[in-house]
Amino acid sequence: GELIFRDQPLRAICRELERKFNVRIDIRDPRLAEELFTCHFDETVGIQDVMSLLGETRKLTYSFEKNNIIIRSLKK
Repeated sequence: GELIFRDQPLRAICRELERKFNVRIDIRDPRLAEELFTCHFDETVGIQDVMSLLGETRKLTYSFEKNNIIIRSLKK
């Protein structure tokens, strides 16, 4: 149930999130797709919480559009 990622590229994390939460995640910046993340999420966490934590951790800009999540870039 819980999600644990250790030094995983964002693209791999997003594939797992897509399966778990039945959403589509589009990473617009190819360099960002290769950024490595280490994170742990409890099984009760929702996709909004996951994205919020990822956004705060690495300063990602993202938006929700219906059943899609668009990750645009790192905040400046």
